[in-house]
Amino acid sequence: MKQLRITLGEYKVTLDDKLILMLVKPLFVLFIYYGMFSRFAGVGGLTGGKTAILVTAGLFILCCYHFFFVNFQQKLSPLFTFCLIFFFVAGLSPLVSAFIYNVRLGLIFRFAFEIGVVFVMFFCVYYLLREGLITPKFVIYTIAIVGTISSLQFLSSIVGRVNIRRLRGLGGLNYIGNSFAVSAICYVMILYSGNLQGYKKYLAIGGMFFTVLAMLMSGTRAALIAFAVGLVLYQYFGMKSKQFKKYVLIAFLIMLIPIAIIAMNIDLTYFFRRFTFADISSMAWIRFSIFARSVTDLTLVEFLFGRPDLAAFSSTDSDEITRYINPHNVFLSLIRFNGIFSFILFFWILTYIYSNYLKIYVKSISIKKYRLTEATILIFLTMSFINVMLSGGKFTRNFYLFISLGYAVGYMDILRKSYSPKEYLKKLL
Repeated sequence: MKQLRITLGEYKVTLDDKLILMLVKPLFVLFIYYGMFSRFAGVGGLTGGKTAILVTAGLFILCCYHFFFVNFQQKLSPLFTFCLIFFFVAGLSPLVSAFIYNVRLGLIFRFAFEIGVVFVMFFCVYYLLREGLITPKFVIYTIAIVGTISSLQFLSSIVGRVNIRRLRGLGGLNYIGNSFAVSAICYVMILYSGNLQGYKKYLAIGGMFFTVLAMLMSGTRAALIAFAVGLVLYQYFGMKSKQFKKYVLIAFLIMLIPIAIIAMNIDLTYFFRRFTFADISSMAWIRFSIFARSVTDLTLVEFLFGRPDLAAFSSTDSDEITRYINPHNVFLSLIRFNGIFSFILFFWILTYIYSNYLKIYVKSISIKKYRLTEATILIFLTMSFINVMLSGGKFTRNFYLFISLGYAVGYMDILRKSYSPKEYLKKLL
C-alpha cells in the first residue's frame, strides 16, 4: 500500500488507510445532514446545498486517493459502469440541442456541472459502501440520528406560531418531509433488529417520535405516502412480524397526542385542510396537468437529446422562461431536459436493481438477519422515487435520489464479493 506524506512546516501528515477511515465517517455524517436535511442553512454564509457540494468534494478526494493508492487493483462493477454511461449521456446529450437552438454554452455547462455533482454524490456513497469504508449499518444509523437532530431544529420553529399550514425550516418542504420519512423508517429498522437495549432503546423510540412528528408537520403528502409504502415493504420483505398491525395502531394513537396538544395551542385549520379530499384532488389535477404538458411541446430533437432547464440559471432569457416547466416527475424531467436515451438508460438501471434485489430476497428469505438489512436496497430507492415522482422531479436537485442509488449499487457490489458469513454479519443491523 502506498502512502502520501504531506509536510507543512514542522508538521508531517501521512495519508494512509487509517487516516482515511478517521476522516470518512464524520464527513459522511455532514454529507447526510447537508445533502438530505439542511438544504437552506450551511456554513460560512453558504446554503446547505452548496455546503453539501463542498463536503462531497472532500469525500470524493478521499475516495480517489483510496482507489489509486490503496486499492488500485480493484475493478468497478458492470452495473456501476452502466451508471457511469448514463451520467455521461445525461450530461452530454443536451449539448446537441444547445447548438441547434443557439443556447448559451455557459448555461449548458452549468447544467452539466450539476449533473457532475450528483454523479460524484452517487459515486462517493457507492465506493465507500463497496470498499467497506462505511457499512449499511452505519448508513442506517447515520440517517436515523441525523434525522432526529434535524427534526428538533425543524420543530423549534413552531415556537411563537399562531397558525400553521406547513412548518418551514432547514430545506424545501417536500424534500425535507421525505428525508424525515426515511429517517423514521431507519428507526423502525434499528428497533426491530433488537440490537438496542435499556436507555438506548428508549432514545431510539424518542428519536423516531420526533422524526415522525417533523414529517407530519412538514405537511408533505408525498412523504406520508413514502413512509406508509416503506413501512409495508419492510414488513413484507424484512420484518414479517405477526404483530405489525398492532404496533402500527399503537404508534398512530401515540402520534395523535402531540398533534392534539399543538392543535389546542396553535390554529391548524389550514394544516388539516391540506389533507382533505378537495385539496388533494385539486393538487392532483394540477400535477397531472403539468405531467401532460411536460413532453408534449418538445420537438423531435428535444425529445431525442433533451433541452436543459436553464430558467433556474438565467432570469433574463425570456425564451427560456417562456418554455420553462418543472415536470415534478423525475422520469418526465429526464425526457424533457436530458432526452429519451437518458431515460431509457436510467429505466434499465432501475429494472436491473429491482430484479436483482428480488433474486437476493429469494436467497435470503429464511435468514432474518440478512433480509432485515438487505431490504434497505428496495426501501431507500422506492421511497426516494415516490418523492421525485409526486412532489420533486428536478433531476439535478434531488440529492437523496442519488444517495439511495449509490447505496443500492454499492450494496449490490458487497453481495458480489466473497465475504464469510461472520464478516458479512458485521455490516448488518
